[in-house]
Amino acid sequence: MGRILAFGTILILPFTVWAQALDSGTEEEASSDRVLDYISQVRHQREAKTIPPPAVQRQSRKEILEALSPLLTTRDTPRGVVVTIPPTEFEAGKLRPDTSEKVAQVAAMVVAHPGVKVVVEGYSDSGNGEDAQSHAQAVRDKLIDTGVAPETARAVGYVKARLAASARVDNGRVEIVISGPAIGTVALSAGRNETLTSAR
Repeated sequence: MGRILAFGTILILPFTVWAQALDSGTEEEASSDRVLDYISQVRHQREAKTIPPPAVQRQSRKEILEALSPLLTTRDTPRGVVVTIPPTEFEAGKLRPDTSEKVAQVAAMVVAHPGVKVVVEGYSDSGNGEDAQSHAQAVRDKLIDTGVAPETARAVGYVKARLAASARVDNGRVEIVISGPAIGTVALSAGRNETLTSAR
């Protein structure tokens, strides 16, 4: 009888160990799943915090438009709020003093709305586009000097090919494109560009 019990124990013991291992594996998998779920929840919460609700985006866009439109020609577009600096506002590759002050006010609006970024686009019909890049860089430098974080602003020059995109080409102009989650991608004018012209 003792031999039968011993033999039965020998047969049952490996199955018990195997079952415990399976349970342990299941617990580890469940624990891993819980960690992944937690990471996913944190990521969603973080994204939700960085992307304001549509109503807040519209309000921020409206504030920027209303503040900048008396200074320079400002357009509300799906790609962002576009502020145009005409070529007459530059002297020897530098911003005129009064225009420099206006760019400083653009910087103030950017700083006041965390989550926006700026692309400064210079346009030119010259062969190498050096003036387009230098004008864009001058505007970017002023934005950064007035408080805009360098990592949120970049300057780029465009020549000829990009000029044809506008019906009213203004060679030598610089456009400050303000965009990002803080103001969304929907223009207030619901699909049509809204142009607000400076009073000067």
